[in-house]
Amino acid sequence: MVALIAVFWAVPERTPVPVASGAVRAPWGQHHSDSGGYRFSAPARWSAREARSVSTVRSPGRDVVVSFGRAPDGSLAEASDALVDSIRDRYGIVRVVGIDRSSIGGLPGAVVAGSTRNRAGVAVRFAAVAVQGTEANFAIIVFTAEDAEPGLRRITERILASFRVI
Repeated sequence: MVALIAVFWAVPERTPVPVASGAVRAPWGQHHSDSGGYRFSAPARWSAREARSVSTVRSPGRDVVVSFGRAPDGSLAEASDALVDSIRDRYGIVRVVGIDRSSIGGLPGAVVAGSTRNRAGVAVRFAAVAVQGTEANFAIIVFTAEDAEPGLRRITERILASFRVI
């Protein structure tokens, strides 16, 4: 959990990159984290970084950051609460706007949606996703600039849908 929190990037000053309607069909790459025990897909143009068991991908304009890693042990509610608490610890005021149960990679998941501001004062939406694996819980945290291109939402949804425990 600590490793996941340490590599979160808020959405800093960005360079807007328009999202063409065909962007979802552009080339995608597969990312594996043997140490994290998961895999996912992301657009090939997005930058990727792995630190220990945490993987992070960023859109070219830095409007979206998605981090994958391990979540705390316990129930989905406990794991998602801990993820939101970690965002609150880093960014201060957090507004939760929705909580939903969902299937992520065929496993039970809890999604907490909310908003905050990063250190540069940019309004940011987030989704803190806890996924319950058979041997461990997993975390996926998505940060999106509030004014991000609408097409990025479909891309982010596709990234989340590609998540699998290995």
